[in-house]
Amino acid sequence: MRGVLFALIASVVWSLSTLWFTHQEGMFFPAQMRERFPHYPKGLPAVAHGGLMDDPLLFSLIVAYIVGMHGQEWTINQITILGGIGLIGSIAMHYSYKLTPFPDPIAWTLVGFTHPAGWSHLFYMAAGLTVVGLGYFCSRLHMAEAILLSLGLLIHVVIGTHLLLGWLNTVYMWEWCPEFLQNKTAWVTCSGVCALLIGMSWYAAGGYAAVGFATLVGMGVFIIWCTQIRVQRL
Repeated sequence: MRGVLFALIASVVWSLSTLWFTHQEGMFFPAQMRERFPHYPKGLPAVAHGGLMDDPLLFSLIVAYIVGMHGQEWTINQITILGGIGLIGSIAMHYSYKLTPFPDPIAWTLVGFTHPAGWSHLFYMAAGLTVVGLGYFCSRLHMAEAILLSLGLLIHVVIGTHLLLGWLNTVYMWEWCPEFLQNKTAWVTCSGVCALLIGMSWYAAGGYAAVGFATLVGMGVFIIWCTQIRVQRL
């Protein structure tokens, strides 16, 4: 448990420092974003950035659990290889941020990710992806662990692709908020990550873990679909 606590504190402090950098750079609140980018009425401030805001919460819990409970099982070679893969994955992720048509506090065409918040989050996610990879491919996960970790990661991705923000925006209609529910890339990303997590669960803990995770996801999608239909009829 001491290892879990140490990893949790490190992850939370690191992710909160990234948020602090966005505030210092004038990209934390909507008003700051409008002041910094006056020609762009819509933008994504850090306070509404699902991935950034969830990093010190659910994602930190996932990373801390994997490190604390399974870190002793990893070798230097495994950490090195997965670390390289994690860094490449993080660079690719942040490059995609640069392509958004609206200002993003992590990486954007007019900002780049060579500013403090961008560098901080790039290496934070590289470390996070490394831990996730080590957890699935280099650890002895039990079925329940694999299912719960996969659910947590999928929820983080749904939040991080701003689908939750997009749904909230249909209720509150924030003038600064871009449209996310019509973003095909976000839906494709979530679907692809879900499929990847099914495969990773299978590899880490066997077929029952993969089937269990897929079943829970299917149930969740069905409940959301039924709820949406009922809301539309009211």
